Amino acid sequence: MRTERPLLIVMEEAHRYLSSGTSGLASETVKRIAKEGRKYGVGAMVISQRPSEVDERYCRNVGPISLCDFLIQQIDLVSKALCPTA
Repeated sequence: MRTERPLLIVMEEAHRYLSSGTSGLASETVKRIAKEGRKYGVGAMVISQRPSEVDERYCRNVGPISLCDFLIQQIDLVSKALCPTA
């Protein structure tokens, strides 16, 4: 059942619960929202100061990734971490 109004859930410090090898209720819930939320009108915005620590499996299920205030070298490192095949 889709909600009448879309809902956006904003979560900070994503590297704490979406890093590789992390499991638990928070991690599983956010991953499920990323995979299935759109069909119910629910979206997720995750924010991290350490995006290279966010599990790449999560990043495959999300839309645009925005990087702000990074040096060119940092953007290159993060993009390789998030998209190793690119």
